Amino acid sequence: MNHINLIHLMLSISITLTSGIVGFGIAEKLNKKGVFFNFIKSFILTKNINFYTLIGLKPFTWIVKNTFFKHLNQKIKITNHLNIEKAKYLLDEITISEICHLIGFIIVIIVQIIILLFFGFNNLFVFLLILNISLNLYPFFLQERNKLRITKLISIYNKKYDF
Repeated sequence: MNHINLIHLMLSISITLTSGIVGFGIAEKLNKKGVFFNFIKSFILTKNINFYTLIGLKPFTWIVKNTFFKHLNQKIKITNHLNIEKAKYLLDEITISEICHLIGFIIVIIVQIIILLFFGFNNLFVFLLILNISLNLYPFFLQERNKLRITKLISIYNKKYDF
């Protein structure tokens, strides 16, 4: 890897991580249970579980569970024995994480377009694309799938106890 590619790789990592930090800050501001937060909480991209299998979310989930990534968000721990309060808490935390990754993804997409159109750095664009998919898009889909599981659990609980 030559000097320029190494610089592009390091810049890509910096941009992607910074986008996540900005996304987290915005997500925390939106966590005031406002209309947008409640909309995102109830919004699910697809209820088709096969979609998540098709995009290869299972290996990504294994990576998150079995590497250092498992230490990044300690608030989201889905266990087999959830009560309704814990499930609702998890749904809020999943929504915050989901907003964080979505905003981070959008920020990096904007940066990618600027880099490609104004500077023509193709390698930087490709590095950003790979990192943005790995660090923002796939975690977003993971949270979407988790949200689907949690909302299904809450729905079953509500029907069982007639809430």
